[in-house]
Amino acid sequence: MARRRHWLLTALVVGVVAGGVALPIVNGQRAEQAWVTGIESVDAMLEGDYGRPSGVESRVYDRGLFSAQARARIRLAAPAVSPALAAALGNDRGEVVLTLEQTIEHGLLGIRFDGHLIPHDRLAMQLRRFVADPAEAVRVGGKVNLQMRQLRVSTVPLSGLIEADEPLVLDAAPLRLELSFQPDEKRLDTLLNWPGMTLDAPEQGGELRVDDVSLNSTGRLVAGDLLNGLWVGRSELRLGDMAARSAMEPPVRLAELSVTANSEAADNGRIDAGLGLRFSRLSLPEFPVVRGQARWQLRSLAAEPLMALSRMAPALEDSPTLPARARAHLADLAAAGPVLTLESMRLETEAGTGLSSTGRVMVDPAMAEALRTGARGMALLRHLAMTATMGLDQSLGDALPAEPAAWLAQLQAFGIVRRQAGEYRIEAALEQGTLTINDRPWWRLDG
Repeated sequence: MARRRHWLLTALVVGVVAGGVALPIVNGQRAEQAWVTGIESVDAMLEGDYGRPSGVESRVYDRGLFSAQARARIRLAAPAVSPALAAALGNDRGEVVLTLEQTIEHGLLGIRFDGHLIPHDRLAMQLRRFVADPAEAVRVGGKVNLQMRQLRVSTVPLSGLIEADEPLVLDAAPLRLELSFQPDEKRLDTLLNWPGMTLDAPEQGGELRVDDVSLNSTGRLVAGDLLNGLWVGRSELRLGDMAARSAMEPPVRLAELSVTANSEAADNGRIDAGLGLRFSRLSLPEFPVVRGQARWQLRSLAAEPLMALSRMAPALEDSPTLPARARAHLADLAAAGPVLTLESMRLETEAGTGLSSTGRVMVDPAMAEALRTGARGMALLRHLAMTATMGLDQSLGDALPAEPAAWLAQLQAFGIVRRQAGEYRIEAALEQGTLTINDRPWWRLDG
């Protein structure tokens, strides 16, 4: 019995040791495969969107027992680089070259990686104005295990003169972005935090300031893949304050902006989505200070044709006419009878007077057959039903300056605007090719 226990104990120890050696090897193979797949996806995406020479120029992966060193050189050539960025870099070829360097640890508990996205050439020269070592400016790290894939991107503080001969000073706080993907649930959580930045021109008395930017979202993949997929879920973007001032103009300010989005997918493959916007203060030159909110709803959006059109988007940009395949996907979208609703919109002054609006656009499923048989342009209006209302509080309308007040009076004279229940109001509708305004027919598709 004692000898049997001895052999069982020996076998257990050997198994643990073998597993401790085998797991890093297996995780190392998984890490390399995941890295190669990710780099190939980036290369394919850049080539598909911008064409060569944009893409991954070279890649190196040196794997050991418990860790690896990985490096990829990425080129972004015109048109991937905007003309404004190319001009700022003083780069006639309009390109940016970056190297992604990573140290990857693949031990018993999973895979961890950490490193930097390193700029080269003129981009590195420009970054030296704001940070001592451009190679340390952008850090990229994360972890991978059976339950989660996590990516973290962060920047260091940036501070300095944008141009040596122009006293324009940038002061940017560190930015942090974290993405966590759970493969089993196809769920992606995103968290972004950025305290903000200032761009100061002290000699001209100008300043641009952005404070407290955050994004928090949770999404579930319902079609496509991680990089090119259709997601449903909830997200919220917040902006604490954004202000711009100059010596010659009154300041512009937007405060306490919140944008929320939510969506869900039904079993029939259709998506319902909502978008909300709210801000507490918007001040523009020559306009009263206002606050505002709006809410939209989109219902019965077919997921598969939407994804198909999304994949065709790069080709459609260069096409003078709509290809037959794209028309077929649009027909599939129309067949679901989508409805877009502006549930509410309100802009009002600090005194509580303002402008309100609602609206709805409904697609008749019969539009699908019209698209498939070649109908286009105005003929498709028969298959749209639209309503819209807009009301301007009478006290605000009566206080308008002379020129807008004259326009308002002219619209009243034509019957487009009418005064009703304390508002200057417009009610418009388009149904079966007939446009009515304030219950009066104004235009018919058939003339």
